[in-house]
Order: sequence, then C-alpha cells, then structure tokens
Amino acid sequence: MKKKIFAILLSFTILSTSIICYASEKNEILEPTMIQDEWYDIIDSLSEEEYGGIYVEDNTLHIKPIDTEESIKAMQEVSRRRSSDIIIDDTVAYSYAQLKEAQDRLFDHRKELDIDATEIRNMYNSIIVTAKEWDEEKKKTVKEIAGVDNIIFEVYNGDYYDSQSSTISVEDIIPMTYETYYIGSKISNSTQNDAPASTLGACAKSGSVEGFITTAHGNALDDKMVGVAQDVFGKIKKIQMGGKIDAAFIAKESIGNIPLTNQIIIGKNSNGSYKTGTVSSAGGVIENAVLRYGNISGYSIAVVESTSWSGNWNGNLDPNNSYNDMIKLDIGTQSGDSGGPLFSMNSDGTYRIVGITKGTFNDGSGLATKWSNIANIFGVTIYK
Repeated sequence: MKKKIFAILLSFTILSTSIICYASEKNEILEPTMIQDEWYDIIDSLSEEEYGGIYVEDNTLHIKPIDTEESIKAMQEVSRRRSSDIIIDDTVAYSYAQLKEAQDRLFDHRKELDIDATEIRNMYNSIIVTAKEWDEEKKKTVKEIAGVDNIIFEVYNGDYYDSQSSTISVEDIIPMTYETYYIGSKISNSTQNDAPASTLGACAKSGSVEGFITTAHGNALDDKMVGVAQDVFGKIKKIQMGGKIDAAFIAKESIGNIPLTNQIIIGKNSNGSYKTGTVSSAGGVIENAVLRYGNISGYSIAVVESTSWSGNWNGNLDPNNSYNDMIKLDIGTQSGDSGGPLFSMNSDGTYRIVGITKGTFNDGSGLATKWSNIANIFGVTIYK
C-alpha cells in the first residue's frame, strides 16, 4: 500500500525545510489524499457483520463485502449512492465482526498459545498473529481456537518502548507564552522528579470540566502538568494505561491558566512561526495514510496498518500491561512524542483527531490509542 500524504503538505515541504517527514523505505512514493465526509457516512451506516474490511488505497475507499444476503444488500445500497472514489471489492470469507471475535478468542488464550500480539488487517481480510517461534502444530492450534483460516503468522523480533524521554532539560527549552500553545505543543510533568515530557494530543471536555488529553505512561493521578514556560495546564484527573487506551485527562479546574484551543500545529513558516489548522471533529480511523505531530519529531506521515492491534507491551516502563483495539502504524516516533495527535484531513480543509501516540515497536513500526476509545472510557468530547 502506497503512502498518501495530504495535498496541503506538498506545499509545506516546498516552503519550509524545517518540517520533518519520516517516510519508510518500503513506501517511498507519497501521494496526495484527503478524507471524504461521504466515506464516514457510509462506514457509519454499515454494521461489522456486513463487510469484511474497509481501507483506503490510491485515494479511494475500498469496502470488502462478504458472500451473504445481508452484505450483498448493503453493498447494493452503497453502490446506489457511490462516487468515483469508492470501490466495492470482491467478496471475502469473513466479516469484520467474525475477525474481531476470532481475535478476542486468541487474546483470551494468548498465554497458553504463547503468542505476543494479534492484529486485524482489513486489506487482506485476515488476522496477523505474532509469536517468538512457530511450528505446524502451534499454527494448527491457533487456527482451531480462532475459528478462521485467514491467519498470517509472523515472528516476534524484539521489545517495544514508549515514546518518551527520560529527563526534562528546562534550560534547553525556548520560552513561550501560553497564548502560543497549540495541539501538538510540549507538555511536562512537574510533580515527579525527572519525569518525561510528552505532547499535547487534544483539548477536550469531560462534562463541564475543560481539559487536555496526553499520554498516561510516566504520569500518575493528580500530577501537575505544565508547558515549556512552566505555564500550568492543570492536574491529571483521569488516567489509564492498559486495555484499550494509554491516555490521561488533565483537568484545568481552578489552577489551569492555559486556554483550550482547536488549533493544531501543521508546520512552520520560513521565519520559524507556526502554521496552524483547525480541528473540527474526532472519530474513527480506517486503514489509510494519516498525519502525526510530536513535539520532538515534528511531522510523521504514517500508514495505518491495522485498526485493531492487541498484545502484551514489553517495554521497560510498563512490562505487565497488555493492550487491545489499538492502532498499528508502519512507522514509529521519537522520545517525547507520546500523547501527540494522530489526525486526518477532512475534505473541507479541517482536521479530524483519530488517536494519540503511544510508542514504537522494535522493528520501527508504531502504536497509537484510538480517540473513540478515549472518548468512551473517559467520557470526553473534543473542544470545538
């Protein structure tokens, strides 16, 4: 699958050499694309029992039907109102719901099977299962427990690590006033000694409480969070590391002095000032190219390889945690990028938050938390 980069970024790379774009060797060609509102309308109208996979390739939304009366009827409805950038693929063996059920069974039996991770790959209508070693008997057992035949077996090749730095050097930080903070700005833990820095992922509301979303790892409940000029964001009031999310909600309450914003960093001008865009929505993610911003790396242009990764996270910071229903990306990030926004560009030029960065696999691929899971578990909505 070729990487796709939003058209607006093509002009960024010409105007400014300070924008850092990391392209993997296997995807050297970058093509313009943007997310059509119609795509999400169609996806939202379908149940997971009616299709076998949804992904984007060559600026086009692909939907894989399954060979059932319900799926064929649903695809006929999609075809009736389809546009030139939507393609109905050939029928496949399993619905997305069946693949999810199979993945859940493997997750429940991961210890006895001695497997490290699983992920659904929409493009292939299959599940990728990773383990340290394989033999034919083990493969047979995995298929029996999963109840599906479309399984790709891969060999685990090393530990994972969270994308955060070990120390904060305040002396090296260029002071900024709070008016200049954007989604994507640097954010630090001031409660713990030598606590890691991270990236501001989104501005949000939890009921009537305004706040900010960042990563959970390296932080704790009631930790005080500040910006690069020691401006106060607030205290962490919700935090979870494990399961479906690695995220923290920082509540402004009465101590925060940084206002919420819907402006996201989308580059730098030649004079070093920030280019910004507007975050107008948040929601689901599909297998396509997305943008990512971290306060260390700047821009990453990554392909979503799986919208449902599950496995044990074997890094030094949280070795006992396991995660499920996470976003797998073809490239990772650098230290300090944790919590940073993962987003796509809407057809009207605004941006959609789809997740926040967690960490990087040993092979250089990356992992992120879905925004939809953060919203459901924390009960937050994005700030508009």
